[in-house]
Amino acid sequence: MRKVHITLIGGQTIPIYQLLLETLPDDVFLIHTKDSKAQAALIFDIYKLRQPEAQSFFIEIDPVSYSINLSIFDKIVKNDINSAINVTGGTKIMALALFEAAKNNAAQNVYYIDQNGELQNLINGKISSLNSSLSISEIFSLNNNPISQSTAFQSYQQSEIDSYNLMKELLNFDTREYYAIFKQVSRFTNQTSFITGAGSSLVYDSRSKTVEITLRKNQKVLTKKFSFPRVIPIVMNTGWYELFVAKAISDWKHSVEILLNVKVPFKTGADKNEIDIVLRTKKKLYFFECKTQIFDTKDIDKFAGVVKNYGGSGAKAFFITNEVLNERHLEKCHDQKIIPIQLNINTPDYTKFFDTLSAVYNVVNI
Repeated sequence: MRKVHITLIGGQTIPIYQLLLETLPDDVFLIHTKDSKAQAALIFDIYKLRQPEAQSFFIEIDPVSYSINLSIFDKIVKNDINSAINVTGGTKIMALALFEAAKNNAAQNVYYIDQNGELQNLINGKISSLNSSLSISEIFSLNNNPISQSTAFQSYQQSEIDSYNLMKELLNFDTREYYAIFKQVSRFTNQTSFITGAGSSLVYDSRSKTVEITLRKNQKVLTKKFSFPRVIPIVMNTGWYELFVAKAISDWKHSVEILLNVKVPFKTGADKNEIDIVLRTKKKLYFFECKTQIFDTKDIDKFAGVVKNYGGSGAKAFFITNEVLNERHLEKCHDQKIIPIQLNINTPDYTKFFDTLSAVYNVVNI
């Protein structure tokens, strides 16, 4: 017997999709209004990627006509243990009519998913946690922000992840010269060679995909060479620090999925469309901006805009730096509801780092 799922469309998309994954129906009735038709199609298209054989039935209704809706719902609701009804979406009138139809037909599985992801069976009163797991890509797509480009943390080579050890040596050798070079790199993005007044240099060889960094301090010289396919984003664009942070995040007990350099299409009014790191836990998304140090407070404002535009109200934002933030930066983070964390490559306090991540993990969304 085919499993049937009846769901109201309107409002948030994720709870609708979550229950589809919980029940894995063969036939999906998507009850929508004229305004939510596109949303219904989006949800089913994403579900179809998981369940290619599933069939859809789109039913457009009047969102404010209780009696007409009840008449329609009475015709499709059955007393079937394999059927599931989701009243999380839609208008209140739609939900009331569908619930009444469920009672009229002695339906056994009528569900509502609350804002904290708890699954409530409105017939027997049972409350349970959701077992389904949405990927980061699915979450972004359901929010109409499909990811155009990203890199999974597990795809990085060990040599790429370990590059922070060589960068740490350079930073410890002469911090001033290190930042003098990388200020030039950030300003002149089309150049392949850079040199400071003290003679320190960075040279990129496109043929061998190699970056050579030489720092000069008094009579001492330190040279480090990096050679791997992603050498530009990792070394020249300070992606090595993002990998250092991502490695730490991967060791946190609540980490499920980690994507780096997540790019989404620009939204009107947005001046940034890339997130350094997105972490998925079982409960929520964490957004991370990673910088060895902050040169401009606008970086904080831009990151806040990204979280607002692409993360939604449930996402948590963290600004991770190698150097200590000054009072002005801390105040700016506070104003933007961003949690600042120093994770220094020389003396990383992983216990404090994990405690900070855990402190917001169980916070109830309101």
